[in-house]
Amino acid sequence: MKNNLKLLKLWSVGSLGCNLALATITPEYIAEHLKDENRLILDGSASVETEDDAALVIAAVSSHDLEEFVFKIRGNREPIINVLKVLRENVSSLRKLTFSPRYIDCEELKKLEKAQDDYDSGFPKRMNGAETQERRDEIFHAYEVMNEFWRKACLEEKAKTMDVVAEVIKTCPKLKVIDFSGNKCVSIKMDRISEAIRQNSNLDGIELSLSDCGLNSGDPLGVLFNGLQGKNVESLDVSGNWLREKTYRLEEITKLNTLKHVNFSGCFLHDTDFDYIVIGLRKNKVLLSSLESIKLTRNFLQKSGDMFRLLVNGFADIQKEKSTRKKFSIYASDCHIQGSDWIPEAISRGVLKKLDLAKNPMEIGSLVFQAIERCWDGIEELVLPVGKRTLKISLEYTVE
Repeated sequence: MKNNLKLLKLWSVGSLGCNLALATITPEYIAEHLKDENRLILDGSASVETEDDAALVIAAVSSHDLEEFVFKIRGNREPIINVLKVLRENVSSLRKLTFSPRYIDCEELKKLEKAQDDYDSGFPKRMNGAETQERRDEIFHAYEVMNEFWRKACLEEKAKTMDVVAEVIKTCPKLKVIDFSGNKCVSIKMDRISEAIRQNSNLDGIELSLSDCGLNSGDPLGVLFNGLQGKNVESLDVSGNWLREKTYRLEEITKLNTLKHVNFSGCFLHDTDFDYIVIGLRKNKVLLSSLESIKLTRNFLQKSGDMFRLLVNGFADIQKEKSTRKKFSIYASDCHIQGSDWIPEAISRGVLKKLDLAKNPMEIGSLVFQAIERCWDGIEELVLPVGKRTLKISLEYTVE
């Protein structure tokens, strides 16, 4: 229990705030981060703390025809919202929007932080006063519940910025790339994001990144898919989110007919989850015709060799049916894959552009190399584990 308490306390301090040396927003900072006169990349250790800071950013937004806007710095909520409101009125050329602040502060958060500190300070006294183990367990459970309450309350305060971000998305006539990587506020504002995407009839060829956005609790993906129905989504990145056993949502992804690239890396997927993905893809020939790559790195696909074989054969069938030479890439390094008997057949089908199987505990036999010799002209890059090393084969053999 002591270890759990220590972890909770460390999380609490780290999530509510920390002291960092921050750069000041100055005209020089804006000039340095304004790239090619049409890309404003706000990153690094700067912070939009005051309205004066916001005014400098606003001046850059309103005086340049921006094609890209990136906000990955700290700031206070109200100045950030004011920047976003001005951006909303200057989106005629905006093609790429990245919004993932390092930290958002506001007075409401300070009050929540003080309330949590007051609650935490009384915890040892409550535990020491408990006369039975049952009572101590009840107190500790209450402590866990309250920590979850603080987390959600803080997130809701920060997420008020996402309401304006949704308005930006809704009004952009040329928007192609929406990147929320690392933004945990997205999960509780997915309804606003989804509705904004649905209402913007100009969105076409969307590249959407939701990497490490905390899409673990509730059903934010289900809400998102309501907005993506009928949209031309070319790329979807949901890496770094716990999607294990969310099979009904994995199947929903396989219904996005226009996807070219999908990233499931680090989603804690197991064999059964991958089964649903492959079966869904095999059912959707339209998507199979469109898809160019699937990333599965850092999952748990120990016994999925047959499903990889089924996936590659599905692409081969589409290639034959459509009479095309279109290639497909699979990235499945560090997936704990054990068997390699499917690899020769996968290579011999002639549909793979790249196949990355590095860092998997599999034995690479002679049949694999025979398949490489027969079909090498059809594959650009092959990465295989050889003991503790990696064999990367492209135009020449290299050992890393």
